[in-house]
Amino acid sequence: RRARSAGAAALEAVHEVRAGPGQALTMMPQDIHSVELDRTAPCLHLLMYGETFEHAVLFDRDSGRSRLHRVHAIGRR
Repeated sequence: RRARSAGAAALEAVHEVRAGPGQALTMMPQDIHSVELDRTAPCLHLLMYGETFEHAVLFDRDSGRSRLHRVHAIGRR
């Protein structure tokens, strides 16, 4: 959840899911998520979105700041 305080874009975790091999997760467009990989074994994660968009908002939890990031879609026309 994005919590605004004194003009900062702070994030507060309200739910955590640990996905394993063969599991899939779905989220709503307003959901904020992060991905942490287990680096002790080979891993692949795939993100699929239901619509095309040009930018995503990236949050830096350490600085409390957010910024726009241009999305590079593969196979985009």
